[in-house]
Amino acid sequence: MLYVGSGESIFLVWIDLFFILLVYRELNDQGFNIEENENLGRGYEIQFG
Repeated sequence: MLYVGSGESIFLVWIDLFFILLVYRELNDQGFNIEENENLGRGYEIQFG
């Protein structure tokens, strides 16, 4: 992740992390294993840059 010294960018990064955490918990509730899901892993790499 890149931190660009402005408070706004850090704020957006935290929103991304919070969103990923929500998705992760929802998928776990449905019995998915994120670590073994290659498509999801690629999506996370894109989200983190």
